[in-house]
Amino acid sequence: MEDKTYVRPGDFFTVTLPWSEVCIAIRVAEKRMTAELLTTIPPMVQLWEDGRHYSASITTGEAGLYRDDDGYYGYGITDIRDMPECPPEPPCIYFTCQCCGDVAIMRQPICRDCREAGCEPTTDSTGDLGYWNCQRTDTDGA
Repeated sequence: MEDKTYVRPGDFFTVTLPWSEVCIAIRVAEKRMTAELLTTIPPMVQLWEDGRHYSASITTGEAGLYRDDDGYYGYGITDIRDMPECPPEPPCIYFTCQCCGDVAIMRQPICRDCREAGCEPTTDSTGDLGYWNCQRTDTDGA
């Protein structure tokens, strides 16, 4: 059996997609593709081909990712990396990080520094997810 490999929200990685209903429907079952574990709440997986989104994002389970106490993991995952170079169209856009408030080029709600610091979504007083608990020591946070 292949090794269990952990990925964090914001990671790009290469994976062989499973025979899930969604992967069969979008014709990627058993295909080796670049995937991105999004920092959405709940996390979703964005598939990439030739530097562009392949389809709408899919659930972690449909993409063959599972979760345990240590985070999200899958089997046969290789080439874990940061965001690939931006494709020529659409151009990269500067966004404000929802966690720390820094402005950066990104496709996700939080910047790489916040992802690397372990910032995670937290619940509000009603129990709903929706704001970020900034763990960075080099900023005041948002």
